[in-house]
Amino acid sequence: MTGRDGTGALTTGLRAVARFRPGPTTPTGGEPRADGPGPTDVGRVGAAVGAGVVALLTTLPAWAPTGLIETTVDLALLVALAQLWNVLAASAGLVSLGQQAFVGVGAYTLVVAADDVGLNVFLAVPAAALVAAVLSLPVAALVLRVGGATFAVATLVVAQAAMAVVAANHALGGTGGRELVATTELDAEALETTTYWLALVLGVGAVVGVYLLSRTRLGLALDAMRDDTAAAARLGVDPGRTRLAVWVLAAAVAGAVGAVAHLGSPGVDPASAFDLTAWTVPVVFVVVLGGVGTIEGPIVGALVYVVLGELLFDGGPWFLVLAAIATIAVAVTSTDGLWGLVRRWRPVVLFTRHRGSGLGSSPDAEEG
Repeated sequence: MTGRDGTGALTTGLRAVARFRPGPTTPTGGEPRADGPGPTDVGRVGAAVGAGVVALLTTLPAWAPTGLIETTVDLALLVALAQLWNVLAASAGLVSLGQQAFVGVGAYTLVVAADDVGLNVFLAVPAAALVAAVLSLPVAALVLRVGGATFAVATLVVAQAAMAVVAANHALGGTGGRELVATTELDAEALETTTYWLALVLGVGAVVGVYLLSRTRLGLALDAMRDDTAAAARLGVDPGRTRLAVWVLAAAVAGAVGAVAHLGSPGVDPASAFDLTAWTVPVVFVVVLGGVGTIEGPIVGALVYVVLGELLFDGGPWFLVLAAIATIAVAVTSTDGLWGLVRRWRPVVLFTRHRGSGLGSSPDAEEG
């Protein structure tokens, strides 16, 4: 997204992230509310619904047309990026505007690994995740030293610098990019199906992974930092190492997304692989629209963004205007996003936690 609408929505979205504060959580052994299902029942039903949706998605290649499969791939990749960006921003306090740098690294790793090294094109996807994670370490040494708006600007500058370096590298094709030769030798149907499976693994894996992360020591450390970084440090949490771990994890996922997203492309070029408006701005829209600090929010936001963009508005300029207006409206009226509005009707919560603090759960999901 470009222009005044995209910039205004992005700025408002970042303000919404900055305003986010966790709400109360339900203590262990809390009583169910009299006017709704208890937390255990809600969690079980939500898990069953989620499993049913995943089961349906696994059958998609057998009956769905190419257009629906491609749309689902876009949805899954957007969910993967949004889930990790949400953890970065809401829990680690790292509002990054440079995740497209790692998407671009993943895309170019795919080309180099498959065409130059001779690695199987599908095995190049985990290789892209690994390379992005490794390269995120020196970047972390630069950007994690600062915070707030300075961090956001620093990540954007690093991403732009990465694009400039790639564009100046003749071995990578310069500004014209590189053709992806390895996929031209594959059967088109097999390529489409395998790309779908890889995208589905990334999307579902990101959702489940963030939920499982919330139950680890790292997740508890992130929750403590979200509440009060100084207090968490006094209790033994190392904010620097915690942020670094999440930063590297988010970079790895972005690298894998970049590789999968370009499997069906004829090639890779710097302008598209490192595009802020293609890889980071939509993620901010999705998280703010759906609900900052929740697992369910990015899923809802991604559904709205992709369905409206791909099916109703064909991703044209009017969709960009609508996305900007919707993001601004949601950010101004509710810090809980669309998921907060849905939650008012007592829906099934997909992955609500009921022990510890609230990473990965709706901030006020159990507020009575």
